[in-house]
Amino acid sequence: MKNLFPLFILFIFSHNVHAQYRKELSPKVSLIISSNIETYFFVEKLAVERIGNYVFNIKGQDYSHQPVVHFAFNHFKDYQNDPLIIRSAELLQALRDSLHDNGPIMDYLLNQKEFPASGPRFPGAEIDVATPSVRPLLAELTENLRKFYIQANVGKFLKKNVSFYNGVLQEAQKDIRIDAFPYMEKWYGREFPHYMLYLAPAMPITTGDDNYRGYGPSIASAEGKIPAMVISSSKMLPLQTNLSAYKKFGFDNPDVTRFLSSHEIGHTFVNPLVEKYASKIKADLILFTPELQEILSPHYITDWYVCVIEHLKAR
Repeated sequence: MKNLFPLFILFIFSHNVHAQYRKELSPKVSLIISSNIETYFFVEKLAVERIGNYVFNIKGQDYSHQPVVHFAFNHFKDYQNDPLIIRSAELLQALRDSLHDNGPIMDYLLNQKEFPASGPRFPGAEIDVATPSVRPLLAELTENLRKFYIQANVGKFLKKNVSFYNGVLQEAQKDIRIDAFPYMEKWYGREFPHYMLYLAPAMPITTGDDNYRGYGPSIASAEGKIPAMVISSSKMLPLQTNLSAYKKFGFDNPDVTRFLSSHEIGHTFVNPLVEKYASKIKADLILFTPELQEILSPHYITDWYVCVIEHLKAR
């Protein structure tokens, strides 16, 4: 029995570390910080020193307005010339040239077990990869990230800064409308097994008062598709001496949090319904007049089909 006690303590300790980065807001809605996503952006930041840029991650750009981006780079920068980072940079350059985005990387990572574990998160579920030819690159990159997680002791960094990560969760949690999810299920007559909202303080965004990023990954489970959203910070913060010194965490933005957690998740319900009428909608492109284009351009609505979808899911 005395040999089992340390194992029991280890299990409890491990469970608590994971629990610190996940809040169950309701039986079907989870707020999560993924070690896979954080590790990816730590590595992407190092790789960009070699490949120049990837989406909003730009070599030489000042990211001091994003505490985790800034301090994680300083913490892990000694690994810039490590073979894992050199190879990851090569993989990311190939993926960038093929995909032009890192969204499919997040898709793949969120369908894998949380690091340091390996393998599919939901065995038997089919992962949708937009460009099947890049699947071997995604698989190799994921294994590189897992090895980096272990070699660079990323888990220790995440645990050391638990107060900051808990602050991120608390800031976002207060602005999420939990009642929106059952309301949408009732209104659209469709249910999903779960809803997952991922906060990614390590996701780089360039400085600007209205700058943020949200990405809707495709997560496949044995019970069906899981609607999800990966959300960057959206508040620019003044630089402090270390992550422990922050009292604000970059996610205290009610409008953005509600928009990404309800409006964008709502597209999971709306888009399949509209797709049935895609050809008819696109036949009326003349309705997207130059005047309307000018009005909607600041909102990144660039065609009539997107205009219809966005206005059907206006709230």
